[in-house]
Amino acid sequence: MTLKFLCDADFRRAIVDGLLHLDPRIDIRSADEAGLRSVHDLNVLSIAADQGRIVLTHDRRAMPHHFARFIQTRDSAGVIVVAQNVAVRTAIEEIYLVWAGDDANVWVNRISDIPL
Repeated sequence: MTLKFLCDADFRRAIVDGLLHLDPRIDIRSADEAGLRSVHDLNVLSIAADQGRIVLTHDRRAMPHHFARFIQTRDSAGVIVVAQNVAVRTAIEEIYLVWAGDDANVWVNRISDIPL
């Protein structure tokens, strides 16, 4: 199954735009497109789980904690935490490799960092 992504409110738009420029087939929704501004992380995780989307975030401080709590009660499509200081190009390339090479089942209840 093809991976789909949902960005939380702090995720850089330049990465989203770069991914779509690289391959317009990537199913990725920004926080603005999904109406997620000011939505709590647990609710973002719930919305993403309902839609079978992996959450993309830069929130290394709180999201892993919320993710750990979330998967105690239900499954998640996964979370990718992109370091704030990673170059946009590197983030795009690594997310693209995940999208192109992984099956969605690999990411269920998994959290991973970029750079990998």
